[in-house]
Amino acid sequence: MLLEKLAAGNYVAFDFETANNSQLSACAIGMVVFENFVEKEAIYTLIQPAAPGFIHSWIHGITAKDVVGAPTLAEALALMYDTMHLMPIIAHNMPFDYGVMRASFNYFGMAMPQHIRLCTVQASRKLVHTPNHKLNTLADYFNIPLVHHEALSDARAAGLIAKRLIPELDLPRICKWDS
Repeated sequence: MLLEKLAAGNYVAFDFETANNSQLSACAIGMVVFENFVEKEAIYTLIQPAAPGFIHSWIHGITAKDVVGAPTLAEALALMYDTMHLMPIIAHNMPFDYGVMRASFNYFGMAMPQHIRLCTVQASRKLVHTPNHKLNTLADYFNIPLVHHEALSDARAAGLIAKRLIPELDLPRICKWDS
């Protein structure tokens, strides 16, 4: 069922920004829901990280002051669950974003959304001949607008890159199944 959804262009692309090196330091999430390869909904929120300390502000511009009054990480995970459950999920560099997701759900003892996942880095390595497979390089290659390290823009770009790649991929071989 999930492979068929993905092949038909129905998926959720997502991206985390983190405050520091802890997987529990998510300070922003962007999610873009695609239906038939068309953006249906865009969701963005700042997050109060469970692991405090902002050392990555130079990357994404988010500071401790910015997240005052933002949803907690647990509240953001509830939103993720509602958006991603029983959906294919897409991320650029999935090991990073999925690591943050899994560690966060585990930390709070929350059930993970059931899904399959596709990494656009891994997928692009099979099909796209560029000097590297960084998000900004692929966005340029495919003429996709990108504000790099802004969670919603990164998620949208990953979803649009997936749109270009999915028709050419052997999805059963490249997708990872949630265990």
